[in-house]
Amino acid sequence: GKSEPIRPADGLEGLNPSDPQGVRTAILRLVFSRKNNLTLLSAQSEDEAEFSGASDLTRALAWMLIQDPFNFPNTLEEVESLQSKQGIEPKPFVNNTRWNGFEEWSVFLGMAIVAGGRLTPNPALALSCFLDEIVNGRSELSQAEFLEGVAATFPVLDGGYLRRKVEEEIKNPWSIMAPTDLSPSLSMALLTLEAQQVLRLEMRSDAPSRTLLGVQSRAFRSFSHVSFAGGQK
Repeated sequence: GKSEPIRPADGLEGLNPSDPQGVRTAILRLVFSRKNNLTLLSAQSEDEAEFSGASDLTRALAWMLIQDPFNFPNTLEEVESLQSKQGIEPKPFVNNTRWNGFEEWSVFLGMAIVAGGRLTPNPALALSCFLDEIVNGRSELSQAEFLEGVAATFPVLDGGYLRRKVEEEIKNPWSIMAPTDLSPSLSMALLTLEAQQVLRLEMRSDAPSRTLLGVQSRAFRSFSHVSFAGGQK
């Protein structure tokens, strides 16, 4: 029979190819939609699934963002070694085709950067695409309000439902975080946005706080509120 014509997915129609930020934002919204991640959430194996959607990509993103961004693998061999050491099942990366594509897409989507020639988990650019939605015109949010919005928008980041699913698949995590800790990759992203003066991380006395983690998962600093220029109370 006649094959169906290729057409843009819902939400991608009419995008301007010369607007990479708009394209990135639309694709991120599509990648993290629940309907495109049902395979990751089900007990059915990906090989048996008729429609895996974005599950392969989101599992890989979640696993990457759990890792130490200061020492993230740079080759498939290093990735395979780390996957085996951690005992993750199913493995996010099984061949070079998936790894090579992931290197390009993770950077384009703003979930990682290339630093010193190495892929480094840092979702600052992706976060910047959705800050206006998360902040919703306010000048400041408590750390809890802000991080709840981040996890809802990016379910592969700390506290997100896809992140929790992949964490359960890892038998031997590289580091055990306290409930008040933020992963080093999300910590790096927030510090990047602060350095770019997109937001400010503030510590108020006697307010519940979260701890940013740095090199070797060491505590770097704490914050209780996130403030933004131009918002309303």
